[in-house]
Amino acid sequence: MVQLTFAMPLFALQVLSALAMDCSGTQTAMDAVQGKSLGGQTYVITGGDTGMGYETALALASTNASIIMACRSQTRCPAAAANITQATGNTHVSVIRLDLSNFSSVRECAAVIRKRVSRIDVLIADAGIMTNPSGLPAKTDDGFDRIYQVSSLSNHLLVQELLPLLRASNARVVNVASIAAEDACMWGNYLPFCTTVDKLAKFAKISPRGVNVAAIQASNYAVAKYVDVFLTAELARREPNITAVSLHPGMVLTGMSRHITPWTTMELCCAMDGQSPCPRTPQEGATTQTYLAVAPKQELVNGRYYDSCKLYESVRDRYAKKQGEPQALVYQSSIYDMVSELVGLTEFVIAMADTHEDITVIDLCNLELMGTCAARNRMLNFPHRSLTPTYSWNVTATLSGSVTAPTYDVVVAFQENLPPPFNYQIPLGRDSGAACGTVQIPFGVGSKGDRSPLPCLGCHVALTFPPCSSGWQGGDALLIDGVFNMGFFLIPGYEPTPNITVNITLRGNEGRVIDLTSHQRPTRALAGVIV
Repeated sequence: MVQLTFAMPLFALQVLSALAMDCSGTQTAMDAVQGKSLGGQTYVITGGDTGMGYETALALASTNASIIMACRSQTRCPAAAANITQATGNTHVSVIRLDLSNFSSVRECAAVIRKRVSRIDVLIADAGIMTNPSGLPAKTDDGFDRIYQVSSLSNHLLVQELLPLLRASNARVVNVASIAAEDACMWGNYLPFCTTVDKLAKFAKISPRGVNVAAIQASNYAVAKYVDVFLTAELARREPNITAVSLHPGMVLTGMSRHITPWTTMELCCAMDGQSPCPRTPQEGATTQTYLAVAPKQELVNGRYYDSCKLYESVRDRYAKKQGEPQALVYQSSIYDMVSELVGLTEFVIAMADTHEDITVIDLCNLELMGTCAARNRMLNFPHRSLTPTYSWNVTATLSGSVTAPTYDVVVAFQENLPPPFNYQIPLGRDSGAACGTVQIPFGVGSKGDRSPLPCLGCHVALTFPPCSSGWQGGDALLIDGVFNMGFFLIPGYEPTPNITVNITLRGNEGRVIDLTSHQRPTRALAGVIV
């Protein structure tokens, strides 16, 4: 096994990729195990009763390995296990009930596994859902979004519950992620920059609405898979006795993909991945996860992400390129701790960026007028008719440490809140630069960094930061005044009733985020007045 490193020379990565199996074509899970005899080894797979999970379980059983299928259905799963035994002659295929939408069931499943076996060679987290099953509420009994819990949170809990056994076995964990993680925000109809740790935690209890970029019901599926990639990297870093990898299986024709239209499948998913054939059959789609389960350790890079059995650039890799490797390690560790807290493993307080990084918020707004300042991602009501009101706010803080070269990012978006599928989001503008002195960011057609199709005469966000010729000094008071001038859209006869979201993010030392995203509910001033 190659130990975890995200800064390996390109040549070394190319050599490892050359060693890996090629499964970019019509190779199947059976091809991945060809010639292997895995008798005496134990493989645990979630969701092994249908689709790719079934094909992986079938292929592994053909090597004479012991297979534990952890599934929710107590009719379909035993039937699948019986079919596998009949097809392979392997009598070491067993079933344990696992309902990933229930944390108690996850813990019970782990307890049964610990009693049943003395070692686990590989745990494959295959199960997940893309849309909410018909007839079931969006929230689980544990209080979380069902898709987020099934597709990420419970898989993490299962790993943690089995951790002593995995450590003792020098085991391997294979997490089935998805290329959907690339569009985590759009998939859930969230605004850009939705992947701060506190927002990822908040989304666990939110069920998105409307139709997303894949032309299906918006959901937390992509956010969950985004989280999975970072959880995998951090598991590999924290647990030296465990090999952990994640993967994208490709666009595969399974029950999960039935909600995606054929046009979206071909135009979006396949073009995005460059996959051929596309879509893959379940037998083909199961190849990468099966290969990663049985490949010699020296062919794998611990903590990394794979596609078509090859190393592939992940959202984690791109985060590290943009923010730097030290910050990427901090970020993935924060995600790991956040998820552990959500599933009840640790006493972890979700770290808001403004309290655990560079500033501590003291006063966010006028409590007497606005009631509470706890809201985040606050939606500002769009004014009716031709009013051009101004909203204003201030943030007062003390700096726990000096901040060198502070910068800002501002994103403004228009959202129509009609019933699905007619609700939508349109970017209005974005800008970034040095957070020094007074900054004014126009939005609407022609604004800097904007692709907005909508004109908005006079619309802008104005921010007043402290002077920072030598940065912001530790111990100093920090006052940030903000002004949001709504203006109005130049669309004759259109009297809109949507919302506008203003997302402001500050960055300090080494790109660390100081997130001031609508912590405060703006105070509305008189029309046309700048305060």
